[in-house]
This record gives sequence, structure tokens and C-alpha cells, in this order.
Amino acid sequence: MSSSLLAGVSRSETTEWQEPFGLIRMAVAVVYLCLGLIETVLAYFAFGRTDDHTYFLALANGQDVVVPTGVVLYDLKAEIAAQVFYWITLPSRLLGGHELTHLLWLRVLTLAGFYAAFEAVRFGSSLDRRVAPAELDRRRNAYLILVLLYPGQLAWTASLLRDGVGCALLFAAMYAWGERWRVAALVPLGAALALRPEFALIPASLVGMRWLMRWRWIAGHPAACVLLLCVAGSLLSFEVRFASSQFALAAFSENNLAYPDIDSPWDVGGYVAVAVQGLIDPLPIGSLSPSPFGVTEALFFLGTISLALRVRLRTNLLERSRIIACLVLLWFFAYFEVFVSSYSRHRIALVVLLLAVIACAGARGRYVLRPVRNQVP
Repeated sequence: MSSSLLAGVSRSETTEWQEPFGLIRMAVAVVYLCLGLIETVLAYFAFGRTDDHTYFLALANGQDVVVPTGVVLYDLKAEIAAQVFYWITLPSRLLGGHELTHLLWLRVLTLAGFYAAFEAVRFGSSLDRRVAPAELDRRRNAYLILVLLYPGQLAWTASLLRDGVGCALLFAAMYAWGERWRVAALVPLGAALALRPEFALIPASLVGMRWLMRWRWIAGHPAACVLLLCVAGSLLSFEVRFASSQFALAAFSENNLAYPDIDSPWDVGGYVAVAVQGLIDPLPIGSLSPSPFGVTEALFFLGTISLALRVRLRTNLLERSRIIACLVLLWFFAYFEVFVSSYSRHRIALVVLLLAVIACAGARGRYVLRPVRNQVP
């Protein structure tokens, strides 16, 4: 914190403020990382995902296991993702290339990325309005606790999948962009899009919604804006969704994993069924078979959505635009079945972003530090 931002606080007093909070913040980060790795080891034995491990372990160790499909675009996408994954796992490969070694390395990157998500969202948020360091640390700690308690991120990053590290790269790019390291931000962003091309929708939506917030009506009616965007976008893209739905029904109907179908653009019941499925995922609405993980994940997601809706009216315009963008994208991720039941890992980035916005929103510290004014003699 620059001394030029503090009113009536000397350099020595500023140092006294900075040092203890810096040490505490470092200790919290270490505890967060250690707890996250312990969770990973426990989840490694709790969640059996040998199919994913086999494929991605082979990629990490340099084996050519990408099977050509004959579709040039799909094959190119798979090859690029394989190369990016191979180079990301270089440190763990040099340490022996064991499955658990790769897993822990990827988890370290994922946890660091989640930490960066908070710092990226903090730019322009209520916490960025020069609140006291204690309030900033309190909000950051609350966010880190929520991240560690988030069931979905644990289940889907405690395996050799690209989702966790893809999120980490996306958040690193957002943080670098917020720090005005524009050229440097392109590197992690490109790697994130190589692993998860649908992540391109996230920065595009955040920028687009920030532009829409220039209209006073949109800024003053965020709930109506979310509804209108979801309805209008769904109607205009129904034909594309219908084709996607037919594929999902054919591929996943045997295990009741496919999302409900929507028969026509005016099938209100179909839209409601898809919305309910998106809220309770990974519990398939076709045949509810509650499991401890499924119920916990659904409750956590519902709680996150509820908190996001509650804080939207006491946020600044930037925070409000981020909430609207995340909520709209969550609908379209469900509407187009980017993820299907039991595959809720595709919404991890949006949920983590919502948690960060919730933690940063509406902060009004007791001690506001005002700029120093130079006294003219």
C-alpha cells in the first residue's frame, strides 16, 4: 500500500500496518495450500477415475494416445490440448512422472489459480476502494474457505483432468490483465483456451456485460436483465440447441445423464426442467439417485446462486456486471449442455468467479483511507 494513499499516516505507521498483515497473509496462503493438498490426497482415494487417469497420465508422460476422429478441427483441437498438457506437466514428469506426482503438481497450479481469481476480481471491486487491510484479509480468508469447501472443484481437480489447470490459467490471465500486463496475459489465456475452448465465453461475457452496464435501465434492473438475456438468447439459438440436445439424448440417455429435451422454442416446461437440472447437477433429474457428494454439490451451488442474487443490489457496477455475466453463462452452459449431469466440472470457473465476486462485493470498511493532499505553503 503506497504511502501516498494514506491520509495522516506516517511511513513508520504504514510499515507497522503492512508487516503484520503481510506475514498473516503469507501464513494463510500456506495453510490454504496445505489443506488443499491434503484434500487432494484424500479425494484421490475417494473418487475413482481410472479412465481419465489412464488417458491424461499417458499424455503427461509423452505417450501418443490421441485417437484421430477424421474431423480435422476436432483432431487439431485434441493435438493442441495434448501438447499444452504435456508441457504443463513437465515439472512433475521430471520428478518421476508418477500419477500422484502429476496430480499434486496440477493441484498446486489449480489452488494458485483460485487464489489469483480473488485478486483478479478485487480489481475495481468494493474491496479495491481503499478499505482497511483487516477487512481485505477477512474477505480473502472467507473466499479461500469457501473454495476449499466447494465440492465440485475438489472432485474434478483431484484427478488428472485439464479442468483445474485450465481454470488456473484463465484466472492467471485475468489477474495479469488487471495488473496491466497485457502481453503477458495472452500466454496463459491461450493455454487455457487450448485446454478448454469454451472458456472464451467467460472473458467475452465479462467484457460485453460491462459494456451493457452503460445503459441505466440495465444497471438498475440486474434480475430483469438476466432473465431477458437468457430468454432472448435461448429463443434465438433454439435450433442449435435442439441439435445439441438430440446428440446428448443419444449419447447419455441410457444412464439418464442427458439433460431434458425442449420440444419447441415455446416449451416452457422444457425450459424449467433444464433450469432445475442445472441447479441440482450432478443429480440427474431423469432418475434421482441421491448420493452424499451429489446432494452436497447441489446444495453448495444453490447457496452460491442465492448469495449472488442477494448481494447484487449493494454492489458497484463492475461487480454487478460480473454477477450478471456469470449467471447468464451458467444458464447457457446448461442450455447447450456444455456439461451434462454428473459432469458439473465445466462450471467450476464460473462458480469460483461468483464466490470471488460475493467475497469482494459490498465491502464498506470502517476505516477508509483517503488520498493525501499536498499542503501548499
